Amino acid sequence: MNDINKLAYFHRLSITIKDNKGKEFFGYLEGVSPDYLIIRGISRVKYTPLYTSFILYYFNYSNEIVTQCFKNLILDSPELIGPEIYKLKIKQLTEEQRNFLNNFTFYTKDSIKKIHISNQLDLSFELAFNLVNPKLEDLLNIYAVRDIFEFIKEKMALENTLIGKLKLNRVYYGHEFCPRLLPSTEKLEYILRKVKDEKLELTFVTPTLYQKYERQFEILFDFIDHWGQRHGKVIEVVFNNWGTFQLLKGKKFIKPVLGRLLVKMKRDPRYSYEKNEIFKRCKDNFRYGDLSVHVYQKFLYTQGIEQVEIDCLPQGFPLDLSKGNSIKLHLHFPFYTIAFSRMCLLGVLDRDFKTLHSFQQPCNYNCRDYSYEVDFLDKVRVKEDLGAVRSKSLIKGRGFFSQFHNWKSNFDFALAHNKNINRLIFYHEMPY
Repeated sequence: MNDINKLAYFHRLSITIKDNKGKEFFGYLEGVSPDYLIIRGISRVKYTPLYTSFILYYFNYSNEIVTQCFKNLILDSPELIGPEIYKLKIKQLTEEQRNFLNNFTFYTKDSIKKIHISNQLDLSFELAFNLVNPKLEDLLNIYAVRDIFEFIKEKMALENTLIGKLKLNRVYYGHEFCPRLLPSTEKLEYILRKVKDEKLELTFVTPTLYQKYERQFEILFDFIDHWGQRHGKVIEVVFNNWGTFQLLKGKKFIKPVLGRLLVKMKRDPRYSYEKNEIFKRCKDNFRYGDLSVHVYQKFLYTQGIEQVEIDCLPQGFPLDLSKGNSIKLHLHFPFYTIAFSRMCLLGVLDRDFKTLHSFQQPCNYNCRDYSYEVDFLDKVRVKEDLGAVRSKSLIKGRGFFSQFHNWKSNFDFALAHNKNINRLIFYHEMPY
């Protein structure tokens, strides 16, 4: 397979490269030729190199390209911060950083450098497929999980994307948002057995815990623990409530995973990080959430929580995981969670006004068949000149979602932001 087939799915990636003298400088990849990648300068690169956290971890490059970002150099363009502040920042640089800046090779659209790369791809990332879909659950009675996944890849034309290159080795099963959809032990045993027969691993996902369903949670966790003991397997269980985590304690064959509903991040899809200069400068700050707090990281680690689920948010992902811990991030894409509600907007479609907000009413499970979308700029008055963009919110069950823009040609977002990401969870449709 030639380079153009292997690399065509990469649209634009920031990188760090090294010249013949060992000096590092920034750029991004844009375009592919059979034997070379075209390296162009990043925006405003004729002024200064910008700090970037994009690093290519899944390529095995020649010695000319390194996969370590020059993280100590954090500069802005004089156009953005003004010449006086820019001069002050230059004075604060170390001698090593000044030498780096003086030897920086500036690349623009009119100055293109071609660097030969290796053909080898590092496909060590774990790929998981989310099975929570009523149609897929019906197909499981007839087809193998791998066959279903291959059919979806072919139908969605994913063969030449990152998803097409990775090998499926895990299945996610369970509902994150609604406890009414908890499976029976019989259904869960069927899924566990089918996944085991196909030599795949299973991650069981649980929703927010309400007291009414506490006993049902306990029954499922006891069953998973006993099943794991019989088969000598430790089963991952994603918890989205700290009460659920308490129920998991003491289960030797259950490995707790922090759910993405407990990861606090900025999730508003209306922000345009490329259109407005204010949001461009705030982009790095919006990446930080509770996972960036070292005290919280230490708390998770001391509680035995070494894996965390995160969303493919448009501004990026939690950065700066403290040294010394082994927390791994599992990235869900291309849909990311905006919010979730205790009241199901689909479940109340057939109710009258008096019972609209009652949680005691039976459910007709409309989420299995219906979903709808809300156009933010139609429903919410936001001035476009502030950087807001027309963005649709997808609603299914209790969850509110958005889809990562142009995701088929931008798989680089999935890996480039953080080296702690070691698993990708793919959804071909919205979860519920």
